Amino acid sequence: MLILVAVTVRTVVQSGLFGHASKATSGYSMHEAREQLGTTLAGAQAEKYTNKDYTENDYLNQYIKDNLPNTKIEGDIVIVDGWAFELDRSVPKIGQDLGKEGTFTYPDLKLEKGLVAEDNLSIPIKITAQESENGISKIEVILNGKVIKTFEDCNNNTEELTRTYTATENGNYSVKVYSKINRTGYITIDDIVPPTPQIGDYVRYTPDTAGAYSVPTTSGYSAQSINQDTGLKWKVLSMNSDGTIDLVADRPISSTVYFGGALGYNNGVYLLDDLCRAHYSN
Repeated sequence: MLILVAVTVRTVVQSGLFGHASKATSGYSMHEAREQLGTTLAGAQAEKYTNKDYTENDYLNQYIKDNLPNTKIEGDIVIVDGWAFELDRSVPKIGQDLGKEGTFTYPDLKLEKGLVAEDNLSIPIKITAQESENGISKIEVILNGKVIKTFEDCNNNTEELTRTYTATENGNYSVKVYSKINRTGYITIDDIVPPTPQIGDYVRYTPDTAGAYSVPTTSGYSAQSINQDTGLKWKVLSMNSDGTIDLVADRPISSTVYFGGALGYNNGVYLLDDLCRAHYSN
């Protein structure tokens, strides 16, 4: 009996069954960590659409930490129980699984504000980045969810890269560095002092991109499709006591909208207002 037991134990060890059990346990640990993070991010998605204080940076970071104590967040990398996951903040959701903490590399990234210009209208952001193993393919500067500058000249360089972006408006900027694993850093610009506009001054204003607007037959006319006019310039129409400013385009839109009969008379103002809201809001 003792001989049989010894042979059996030896067979189990040599067959790798203990190793498979270890791998299975390790795999379950990662699965569990991923499930915990996924559940937390599902709750964050609800916050995004119901909480006016929600932001993709500070608020989301704090939400994750509140719901998953001892979680570490490095840019867009979330580490739960030693397992690392890339975070897609725009949704939010899990991007790619990165594996065990310490088994992967991602770019070093440092953001610094320079001195504001003499006219107080711009300030440089110095971007320093390096990924010595895989190199850096490109760098993006993002404001309000839109990419406003792309540095395409990185050429997968493994040496330290320095790029400078000159910010011309205040806001919370994010800088995304692309490599085998991406990394995002954040910096707030609040040093710019824009001049006070006067009535009649042209101002920089870019409406959100919009598709064609379908004017319904309640216009008293057949259905119409009106494209957004992207060539308009904008100037100050009036200054309001509550601090808001009314803008007016420098010319009428390039398309003609038709109205007819009693339907057009009754619905014209509403439809024109809705068209303007859809095409020229930001």
